[in-house]
Amino acid sequence: MNKPGSIAVSASGDWQSTKVRAKPGDFVAYESKGTWTRVISGSDPFFPDKKTCGPEGLPERAPANPPGGKPKLPIGCLLVRTGEGESPFMAAGSGVVQATGEGGRVSARCNLKDNSKCQGTLTLRVVLIPRVEL
Repeated sequence: MNKPGSIAVSASGDWQSTKVRAKPGDFVAYESKGTWTRVISGSDPFFPDKKTCGPEGLPERAPANPPGGKPKLPIGCLLVRTGEGESPFMAAGSGVVQATGEGGRVSARCNLKDNSKCQGTLTLRVVLIPRVEL
């Protein structure tokens, strides 16, 4: 069973909540792993018939307009955002980011406009590090 902050991100899902809420200035530490696959018949310039990748996506395939409006991130990468209106970032491996703007629920999705033919899950673990006022 997943505890808050640790979720299985479905390749075919839209934005999926981690149930962690970040405030502006908080830090969010993350760790991601796993693979997902897109299976499609016919021609697709980004994914031949079957393509598998991890949270880093396909670095050679960076679209101009991915979901969430963050250009130049690899197709199929794991997108994470720190609030509904926030700009997403690629969460490959592990790292720490600071929440900006309004903050909100930390959520994740696969960086594909049409992920209906995708399968698999990535595991995303997030830990909130509250901002400290001095």
